[in-house]
Amino acid sequence: STIGGLDHLGSCLTSLNLSSNRIQVMGGLCHLRRLETLDLSCNEISAIDDLAALGSLRRLLLSYNRISSLAGLLQSHGGPLEALEAYGNQISLLREAEYLRGLPRLGSLVLFRHGATNPVCGEPGYRARLVSLLPQLRTLDGVATTASR
Repeated sequence: STIGGLDHLGSCLTSLNLSSNRIQVMGGLCHLRRLETLDLSCNEISAIDDLAALGSLRRLLLSYNRISSLAGLLQSHGGPLEALEAYGNQISLLREAEYLRGLPRLGSLVLFRHGATNPVCGEPGYRARLVSLLPQLRTLDGVATTASR
């Protein structure tokens, strides 16, 4: 299924929880220009998309989906995104973190929590490489990054 019927809420909606709705495609979000928090966790999303118009987005929750790439976050580069949760997905390559480099305010990244993980979390040097690549991070997987520097 897809996201629809939100056009009339664009001028006032700041937080939207669409978790556990069997959503497969991120679409229909372009009118939500004031949206600061978007929860699409526990769905069936395989690709991050339709974020370009969300210029106020600070918190993006995408855990427990079918996401294998972070490339869709290129649409948010330079924006105010501060927190990304994407544990319980299928992200397997460390190079996916390159797509997060254009998010200067990203302070919290969660790819592993409560036993829910991504294949990339088991890669040798996972934590050190992400902290090095993303020096703006304050926490990675719920743990302060200063301890790993």
